[in-house]
Amino acid sequence: MPSMGGRGRAERVWALIAGQAAADGDAVSVAHVCGACVRAIGTDGAVLALATSPDRRAVAHATDEVAAGLDDLQFSVGEGPCVDAFAGGGPVLVGEVGSAEAAAR
Repeated sequence: MPSMGGRGRAERVWALIAGQAAADGDAVSVAHVCGACVRAIGTDGAVLALATSPDRRAVAHATDEVAAGLDDLQFSVGEGPCVDAFAGGGPVLVGEVGSAEAAAR
């Protein structure tokens, strides 16, 4: 899994995204952004959602049906990392979804 820390992080992130697109032979898209995140972080899936308010959001891309379903669930129940990120105006880091850390939220 590639390291994302340190100087030049933006360049490394864009290189991962461009690499995803090049592997597919396509121009960069939100699908490549999600794919690069999955590859870099080592997660099972990713969703890129856009929100203008807590009750107005749209999914730009989900890597699979499980990721899309989890994204939909957190907005249905009104809690989860995306809801928290929107409310707090920044990233929210959560370890394993089934971990004690996530359950304590």
